[in-house]
Amino acid sequence: MATLSVLTTAASGQDFWVRWRSDQGVGLLPVQVIAPVSDRAIAAELAALHDLLVNQAVTGQNRTGDGLRLIVSRGAIRKLRRDDSTKDDLYPYAHFLRTRFAEATVQVSKQPLVFDAPPAAPLVVAAPGLDSVTVPGVGAVAFTGHALERYREYSGAATLGRAWRSLRRVLLQQPLRDLPLPPHVRLHKARRYRDPGRWLASANGWEFALARRGDLWFLVTVYRVASGHFRAIGGQGAVPRE
Repeated sequence: MATLSVLTTAASGQDFWVRWRSDQGVGLLPVQVIAPVSDRAIAAELAALHDLLVNQAVTGQNRTGDGLRLIVSRGAIRKLRRDDSTKDDLYPYAHFLRTRFAEATVQVSKQPLVFDAPPAAPLVVAAPGLDSVTVPGVGAVAFTGHALERYREYSGAATLGRAWRSLRRVLLQQPLRDLPLPPHVRLHKARRYRDPGRWLASANGWEFALARRGDLWFLVTVYRVASGHFRAIGGQGAVPRE
């Protein structure tokens, strides 16, 4: 099992040090949280985890939660991951832990991480670092937990991690076409997501409902349609909390 340990300590004000250790090495990451959040230390540790796992890939390229153990220093991270926290403004920062890395084991430890390492380039946190896939003809697309669960159910993937990899391949490799939405479906989506969104179909029988928030598309639900015919069914997925 791959392991990533992090320990966050305050430097001053909105500045923090995040020490980390993985099977591939160690490091010292300065983090500056300029976002207006209720708890900067938690935001700093979540942002560091996302950067280390997704951008720096310190536990391996295209890693998911399968066979991964995360040792964190902030107990609130486990609550955010379980959707059991009152810190609503921090949920977007934990989005990656409830989707791509949902099956990772998360433990809490205050044990010091002792090693010598030069500071890396500072990570400035102005907004949540959402995990996304750049889909040809669409742009950056992030997966909601609901969409990932539905894809796992329909595809028969054994884990969410395998579902994430498979769904990513479909979106990147399969030709996608826009399906016209009936007026009443467009109205429903405009009311629910503040944008009528897009409904895409792949050549191998998948349909994807997308809703936009800012510059990012969210995949809110997925259908498997063997016949290839459009079905005007409202998805149950929701764009992650702001």
